[in-house]
Amino acid sequence: MGKFGMFSRRGMGTSRGGFGGFFSSLKKKLPVPMCNFYSGQLPMSVWPEKSDICMPQDKTLFPYPGQLVERALRNDAPAAQILQFLTLCSQSVPTIASYGTYAMYRFQDVCPVERVLVDKVWKMNKYSNPPRKDVCYVVHPDQQNIEMSVCRTNCTMDTSTISNHFCIPDGFVERSILVFCPWDIASQCQLVKIRVPRGCSCKKYTCLKYQ
Repeated sequence: MGKFGMFSRRGMGTSRGGFGGFFSSLKKKLPVPMCNFYSGQLPMSVWPEKSDICMPQDKTLFPYPGQLVERALRNDAPAAQILQFLTLCSQSVPTIASYGTYAMYRFQDVCPVERVLVDKVWKMNKYSNPPRKDVCYVVHPDQQNIEMSVCRTNCTMDTSTISNHFCIPDGFVERSILVFCPWDIASQCQLVKIRVPRGCSCKKYTCLKYQ
């Protein structure tokens, strides 16, 4: 009995020769992936033109200058005509369905999508000293209807997340929009192009480097 008791104390103790030390040394030898897919910095999650879109966390920043926009449109007949044309174009852009039910089947996205309206963009202000990016407002954003998909979660099958699968912006389209730049003394109403994702796709990420 004493022998078994002695073995138990030595084997299950916290000494370096016990199981605790054995598992600790084994854990140290296991390779550790160098990729951190949960850091919010996934490859492909940010596209180059995203820096041109103004989406501040604080929604009270840069309030829409409605009176100044209407005054600029009254003084710029070509810009008002362009707005009418872009409004008609936006009505022909189909909405991508995230789920649907039919007679024999149904489907549902594995990537939850949040669609936001683009109402501000960044544009280089050459009148500033030194030149810097400044905000321009999308003229009547509800009429031009420039929607962008925001992907914020893991891929989800029913109610369970899929390990190492992440939702990435996809389905990019290039849209022409009319913007109002209050700081531009030459032409406040301008036609610019932006590239935005219309959906999110599920991508599997595998780390190839370990340390």
